[in-house]
Amino acid sequence: MVKPVMTAIGLTAFLVVCFALLTGVSKMDVSIKNEMQRHLGNEPLEAGDIVALSPDGTRIEALLCSVELSPDQSPNSEIRSRYYNVLDAAEEKVFAFARRSKEIFGLGSGGAPVTAASLTGLSFTGEVSRIEGSPQSRIRSDCFCDVVTAVVERKKTACIVIKSLVETRLREDSSLSRNTVGVSFQSDPLLFSEPERFAAACPDLNRGAIAPTGGSCAGASGFTLDVVARAKVGLIREVPLP
Repeated sequence: MVKPVMTAIGLTAFLVVCFALLTGVSKMDVSIKNEMQRHLGNEPLEAGDIVALSPDGTRIEALLCSVELSPDQSPNSEIRSRYYNVLDAAEEKVFAFARRSKEIFGLGSGGAPVTAASLTGLSFTGEVSRIEGSPQSRIRSDCFCDVVTAVVERKKTACIVIKSLVETRLREDSSLSRNTVGVSFQSDPLLFSEPERFAAACPDLNRGAIAPTGGSCAGASGFTLDVVARAKVGLIREVPLP
């Protein structure tokens, strides 16, 4: 009798933990829902920026430069949406089942009562900006050498932001704040395989340095396990704000 009871208790606890992992919605969910490759914290990056990644590719170490873009080369898509989790409506029922199961097995309800989940979701206002065409040839001349030096001499992986998710908010003084939530990189990094070709433009460059010949800007970073799980299952939905 003891073994079936313990198995039932363990299974119930496992299901509750899994359910708790899959419920809720955050800005990370908004970022991954809009197909961003990386979720950001405080980095003010937008499409067209060129950054240096850490050797393991998980951290953005520095903003190196940006590319020159005309409005038609960097179109923006406005977002005014509410994001919600389809499981949130069932949250109270699941936790009520868990409480009843504990009472059946004589464990008592324990803990604070679970209140019904908020079904309002998360409202998000902002924009997705992206780069059209090939941006490599449009690197700004005033910081071009910074990019070449970072790649050739410091062996950094230089990546171009080709898509960014920016949240916009109206401040009390009626100005607009912009906070970058997520970005995606061009998969191939910037490479400068023949440093001597850039000697005239970058006279301080070490022309004898052996430049990297490979690398990658692919891969996701910054998303927690619960956010990735919700994305894989497809639990986050988007509806326009009125």
